[in-house]
Amino acid sequence: MSYQVYQAKNPDSQAEILQSLGVSPLVLRNAVEQGAMAFKRSTKLHPITHAGVTAYGEAVRTLREQLIPEGWKPKTQYGLALTYNRDLNVSIIVTSGDKDTGRADGYPTTKNSKGGATTQVVHSNFDLFNDHSDDVDTAELLSNQTWVLLYFIDTSNEEVRYELSLPTGMSGNGKISSWSKRIILDTIALVNDKPNTNGKTEFNEDVDFDISIKL
Repeated sequence: MSYQVYQAKNPDSQAEILQSLGVSPLVLRNAVEQGAMAFKRSTKLHPITHAGVTAYGEAVRTLREQLIPEGWKPKTQYGLALTYNRDLNVSIIVTSGDKDTGRADGYPTTKNSKGGATTQVVHSNFDLFNDHSDDVDTAELLSNQTWVLLYFIDTSNEEVRYELSLPTGMSGNGKISSWSKRIILDTIALVNDKPNTNGKTEFNEDVDFDISIKL
């Protein structure tokens, strides 16, 4: 398995590729940081899924809040929350990853298995709808280059690792597991003012429905 890795210690190459995608390191950091803060606000009185769900929701909201003034648009496609830029032909989805997230020598996967909507955008290097769909927005999104803002909240090490990476394939269990490019960003210290006391936390954050295409 091979891929290009752009690390924070090489800021010039990282800045160049992020500029081509129309995003900045600060935008990505703010999104992940807000998600981590929401995670830390969860308590033992919340449902076990609350920390993961709210972390994901706040990360998506903050990402969109910053990018919409720059010409990006939010889109929910079959339950999958995308943020896309029509002019740049780029989409971003947000999801939690496993412990290898943000590690240059790791082979990260998404934390949870994904449904048909994610599978289609991961394989969006070809037009799955061809000429059979009258939904211009759907065809347009599937022709975009779709990047993943992948994050891992490491409570043991009190840090959040994250990266913006370009997926190319799924594993047999439905997780995104193959990448052609990984932009690994600086680790964020996990704020310890309101510790999560849920014990085990479930990261069932994003909704993603299986879909079938009618020809």
